[in-house]
Amino acid sequence: MSSKNIEKDDGYVDKLRKTIPGDLTAIYLSFRVVVASVYDFVPVETVSAESLAESLTYVTYLVRFMLPLSLVAMLYLYFVSEVTSIIQIVVIIISYIFWMVSLDINAISFVLQNFDSITILGPYGDIVLRDRVTFIGITLLWTFSIPVIYSIAQNFGWMGNATSDEGEDLDD
Repeated sequence: MSSKNIEKDDGYVDKLRKTIPGDLTAIYLSFRVVVASVYDFVPVETVSAESLAESLTYVTYLVRFMLPLSLVAMLYLYFVSEVTSIIQIVVIIISYIFWMVSLDINAISFVLQNFDSITILGPYGDIVLRDRVTFIGITLLWTFSIPVIYSIAQNFGWMGNATSDEGEDLDD
């Protein structure tokens, strides 16, 4: 069985694969389907009192589920999946949040564009959430940067399998 920890010899695809939280994504997608079916929610572009109320309810339930799941996921990754690198766990949780929000960016931006009194990430964060293209672009940039973050962390010895200047493995 291969390690779920990022290793020095892992290539770009392996680093990315070990960062995609498949089990967390499955839980979130399942909950998302339940919320959408219970509230008969379909994102729309037309503003009406009913569509705003449905969107707000949908987004509220997803945020209420996403945040606690992020906290539980940290424990799950460490104790169940046996991911021992704190940096890897933090990168996985940040990635999870980016990817989950990007799945529902249409509903989130719809709510933020039509409810000026609601704020999720403060004024600057909400500007990004209102603009779906910018948010998806940032998500893609983050995803592309993940293996680079791991490589930098390994070079500084913040993750396992760091090497000395002479090429010796410092973890032995």
